[in-house]
Amino acid sequence: MGDAPKLSPVLLEVSLNGIAQEVAALVRDPTGRIYAPRAAFHSWRLRLPQQPSLVFEGEDYYLLSELVGVRTAEDSANQRLSIEAAAEAFQSSTVSLAPSRKVAAQAESFGAYLNYDLLAEKSGSQKSLGGAFEAVLFTSRGVAAATAVARIGDQSRLTRLDTSWTFDSPERMSSLRIGDSFTRGGTGGAPLRFGGIQLARNFATQPGFLTLPLPSVSGSAAAPSVVDVFVNNALASQREVAAGPFRLDELPVISGSGDVRLIVRDALGRESITTQSYYAAPQLLRKKLHDFSYELGFLRENYGGAGDSYGALAVSATHRYGFTDDFTGELHLEATRSKQVLGLGADLLQSRLGVFSASVAASKTRHHKGGLVALGFDRQADGFSIGARGELTSRHYSYVGLPEGQSAPFKTLQAFAGLPTGFGSISASYLLRDGRAEPSFQAVGASASFRLGWIGSVQLTAQHVVAGERSTRLGLFLTRPLGFNRSASSSVELGSGRRSGTAGLQQSLPVGSGFGYRASASDGDFRRIDGWVGYQGSRGLYEAELTRSSGQTGLRAGTSGTVGLMGGAVFASRRLTDSFAQVRVDGVEGVRVYANNHLVGRTNQAGIVLVPRLQAYDANEIRIEPADVPFEFSLSEAERTVRPHLRSGVVVRFGSAKVAGGLIKLVGEDGVPLPAGATLTNLQSMESFVVAPGGEAYVTGLAASNPMRLAWGDRSCDFTLPFRKGDTAEQRLGTFTCKQSRALQPLKLTEVLREEP
Repeated sequence: MGDAPKLSPVLLEVSLNGIAQEVAALVRDPTGRIYAPRAAFHSWRLRLPQQPSLVFEGEDYYLLSELVGVRTAEDSANQRLSIEAAAEAFQSSTVSLAPSRKVAAQAESFGAYLNYDLLAEKSGSQKSLGGAFEAVLFTSRGVAAATAVARIGDQSRLTRLDTSWTFDSPERMSSLRIGDSFTRGGTGGAPLRFGGIQLARNFATQPGFLTLPLPSVSGSAAAPSVVDVFVNNALASQREVAAGPFRLDELPVISGSGDVRLIVRDALGRESITTQSYYAAPQLLRKKLHDFSYELGFLRENYGGAGDSYGALAVSATHRYGFTDDFTGELHLEATRSKQVLGLGADLLQSRLGVFSASVAASKTRHHKGGLVALGFDRQADGFSIGARGELTSRHYSYVGLPEGQSAPFKTLQAFAGLPTGFGSISASYLLRDGRAEPSFQAVGASASFRLGWIGSVQLTAQHVVAGERSTRLGLFLTRPLGFNRSASSSVELGSGRRSGTAGLQQSLPVGSGFGYRASASDGDFRRIDGWVGYQGSRGLYEAELTRSSGQTGLRAGTSGTVGLMGGAVFASRRLTDSFAQVRVDGVEGVRVYANNHLVGRTNQAGIVLVPRLQAYDANEIRIEPADVPFEFSLSEAERTVRPHLRSGVVVRFGSAKVAGGLIKLVGEDGVPLPAGATLTNLQSMESFVVAPGGEAYVTGLAASNPMRLAWGDRSCDFTLPFRKGDTAEQRLGTFTCKQSRALQPLKLTEVLREEP
């Protein structure tokens, strides 16, 4: 830096790429060159020149003409400076298009419910009665759940299935479970049922969180602009960007390959277009992102059977890590005292081709060691998709959960290909499985689906077993919509010397309350007639089914639902499998309640309604219909956003209090009601009310004595309205007569006549 004693200050109106800026305090040297202070460069978002600055009055100034990509022109007569800057002269900016991430709300402090499925069956002389049950207790410390099945008959029995306690942490995106669960499995292993403790990543606790690497695109703008982002020719986002180079991160794309097109448009109408290809792979993790599952417990044996028990102690760990956006690695370990497995896996993205995967694993038992190697490739694209995976194991390779004496398959090969068409899609598949001790199996298959206008959708399937029990099967399926929730279907299947045909008509159960049904008939080598009808109400599902097959008739009837306790109130509802809310509009019956813009129901006599099927941890909009709340009640709000925990409920209260008010009638001296539209104002609270036809007005917020003013047209009258709280929901405060004063305009209310309702 150096001193610049000969610099002189100057105030200039500045325009940057044709857009007016604030008046800038600049300096000029004796040769006429213009210098700008550091703050001006920051305001204009221009990069600082590489040349040293000059100091004027203690501040750094830089020569504008030394900035690469910048041209200046001064109009001395009008004290104006025009700056033309290329996009690369500006500072770069980055904009993320990912949705916002929000921490889930805390669940209700306490609640419990019991899900039940009851079923009664009769076939010939045989009868049975059974049910499935799930008890759930949710607190601020987590959710406890227990499931069981029961059977009543010749061999009555109650069987416990799973019991667990789960605590989800949205802040850490993880879940801790104690009790019965599954291991995640991983490279070289398989999921295992166990009873113990599990700590695992749970991305579902943050619905807006994106795990897969999403593409980024870059562009530049010579002036502040609006960027339209098109993904596969569909508008995906629109963002404002500052002048200069910019990058848009985490584009909202679907998995597979595609194209992104940016249309950059500035305030002057100048437009530029950039196109870029991308490939998004759900198998990959974003750079530096961890995904894991650690388990320790005892393996379940004979799950759900007579000999259900806990066996050997096992440990399992699976950890995946995104080393880069294109490379994800995996480490898997599982072990018992008698068997140990270690596996390594990797997924690598080659954007022009697809995702390549590779894995190796080693196993050790008391007497043998074994190994596994697998390779795979997957490419998803709008035009053509293809994938394949092959796996080889040594003779003694084993994994935890594989029964003693059984061997893992020697080799497995799977492949698929898919081609979308203008009217549907075509796909093909191949499977080879060599089971060593078991017969080999090899099959090829193909399917095609297409639409035939008003006729409906058609699907063709074919499968040919090459090795094993050779067979060929062909199928034709037709589905025709018949309106909302209703459709007709038919199918024909041929194979192994057998044939069958089925025709049916069905109506699905509605989202709200209503009926559903199904009727079908099958002919051929297997004849069957089946009919089902169900009613879904706010408190459960009730269904019945009749089947006729092989000369026997079977009857089945069942019901499912939930009973529970939350917020000090007992409730009954449909079976709860998701999160839910208990909406309260205290003391008001018949208020319509909506969840995410879908009508759920109306409040009962206590002003309560249960809202099922909410999305856990996600934003759920709960609102009530204010028009259903009587006008003598006031509402503090009519809409609320809730984010309940999984399998838990929240209480949503919409405060409704009776207001201090009543109905008055206003008439003129001739007894004729004053005109509708007149304004009645409480001069103390300054709250205004509109007079309805018939001269009636409902006034609220009243004190013991209320100065009022009635105005219509160019006339008005003032009076005092006395008020005493009554017990009735709709108080009639009386009829008020406006009399015209002899000497004064406007009118004054001189007499109050009371009329008891």
